[in-house]
Parts: sequence; structure tokens; C-alpha cells
Amino acid sequence: KSHVDLLFFDEVAENIDEEGIQGLHQLLLEIKKDKTIFIITHNKYLKTLLDSSPRISIIKHKGISQVKV
Repeated sequence: KSHVDLLFFDEVAENIDEEGIQGLHQLLLEIKKDKTIFIITHNKYLKTLLDSSPRISIIKHKGISQVKV
């Protein structure tokens, strides 16, 4: 039996409304108590809910990608 401590969520909030995103946020808070999670999103509402979380941003400008921590 394997134990996973690292989870990735890619565009998990893409097709849900704000109420659903609030529920998702609560679920993510529970999951992160014993796991490391990465959330990839363009959803502005989810990003505001995650404002206090550490963030890694990848910005592409004129064909050059930069990582911002």
C-alpha cells in the first residue's frame, strides 16, 4: 500500500460557481492539514480565497517565462 503526500489540482475550479468554489476551498484546507498540495488555476475567485497561501507564479512575457515566488 502506498502513501501519497503530494497532490496536484489542475484547473479544479474551472466549471463551478462561487458557492462550489467556497466548498472546494474548505475541502482543500482539510486536505492540506496532512498533505502538500499544488493548485494550478486561473480562477480569480479561488485565487482570492488562497491569498494567504504561498504562491509560485509563472509569467510569460514576449516569449520568455519567468518564475515568481
